Amino acid sequence: MIVREYRAEDEPACRALFEELVEVHRGLYPDAEIRGAFQVEGRLLVAEDEGRVVGYAGMLRHPHSVEVEPIVIARGQRGRGVGRALIDRVVSEARAEGVTQVYAQPAGRNADALAFFNSVGLDVLAYTRVQLDLTPRDRRPGETIAGREFRV
Repeated sequence: MIVREYRAEDEPACRALFEELVEVHRGLYPDAEIRGAFQVEGRLLVAEDEGRVVGYAGMLRHPHSVEVEPIVIARGQRGRGVGRALIDRVVSEARAEGVTQVYAQPAGRNADALAFFNSVGLDVLAYTRVQLDLTPRDRRPGETIAGREFRV
C-alpha cells in the first residue's frame, strides 16, 4: 500500500468512499438530514493498494495546525493499517510544514472514529461543543467527561 497525493482520476473512487462516510453518519443520526458531496478542499492524500483507492484523508491547513477532514477508509479495508498510514503521512506533512498541532473533530456518536483517532495518537481532548436541543431529538447516553454524563 502507498499513500500519495490525490489525482483527478481518483475522483470516482473518492466520491464512492465519501458516500460510505455519509451512510455511516446517517446510521449514527437517523433523525437528521445528513447530506454532503465529495469535494477537494485543502490537500487530499490517497491510500492505494494494488492500484485501487482504499482510503483518503483531507488536510485542511490553518495558521498553526492541520485538521484531518475527512478521513475515509473503505469498509473492507478497515483494521488493516490504512487509516494509520494516512494519519502517519498527515503528521509527517504537518511537521514538515512547521505546524504545532494535528486535530480531528469526529461526530460525538462516532465511537469508532474516536477510538481510531485515540489509537493513532490524537489523544488530547482540546475543545468540546456542548449543546441544548430546543426541539426533541433522539439522543442516547454517551460519554463521561469531567465526571459528568453527556448524551450523544
